[in-house]
Amino acid sequence: MRRQLGIMAIISLINLTVHAQGPALTRIHIFNATTPLGYILIKTTANDTNPIKIKTLTWATIQTTGDSLGFVVNDKSYFAHFEAGKQYYFVAQATYNSRIVFTEKSEREFLLSVHVNPTKGPDVYNMDKVSN
Repeated sequence: MRRQLGIMAIISLINLTVHAQGPALTRIHIFNATTPLGYILIKTTANDTNPIKIKTLTWATIQTTGDSLGFVVNDKSYFAHFEAGKQYYFVAQATYNSRIVFTEKSEREFLLSVHVNPTKGPDVYNMDKVSN
């Protein structure tokens, strides 16, 4: 009986250490509040041939295990650095001349913005580790 309990204890400890050493996911939440524009295309270095398409009044979550996320702008790569395991919240809004502006929000502001509008999502996109 002691032997069985000892084996079960060792197996559960090994299982805990395996889960504890997994990569920390960084989550970037984006809410598209640009009603007249239709959708936003975000090209990333992890998948530049298939951009992320965020429709109007849609919430998208980009998950990455890297410490940065590469964006492709005019065929050049630019990297935004993020802290591993942290969550970031952005709301995309249109200005008076139809330019898109991303504003970083707190979690409460983001969730209130999502809740007040008839929002779809979140659509989840997993990115490979591409860091710079």
